[in-house]
Amino acid sequence: DVSDEAIKVGEHVYTIGFPAGMSLQEGENEKGIQVYAQGGDITRQDSEFEFSYNAATTGGASGSPVFNKYGMLIGVHHAGVNATQGFNYGVKAKYIKELLDNPHVK
Repeated sequence: DVSDEAIKVGEHVYTIGFPAGMSLQEGENEKGIQVYAQGGDITRQDSEFEFSYNAATTGGASGSPVFNKYGMLIGVHHAGVNATQGFNYGVKAKYIKELLDNPHVK
């Protein structure tokens, strides 16, 4: 079951992803693709559908999962402010699930 009960201002969150993809393997990088994982806090509930958090992300991270401190998916990263780290936005997971369950509803 997916709910937004865990999306409260001040709650700790984590983002994880591979935003640079294969470009991380350029050159002589013996470690290969490296995961980009960061922690932060929920800073605002911007609307019914999205929330803000200050966990750092990089360009290309859209679509990365946002987890709460228990490892539950609470959202999907969809935007950030490039000039300043820590101003990021996620779509609440319950609305992502709703879209997946009903892809043809307008």
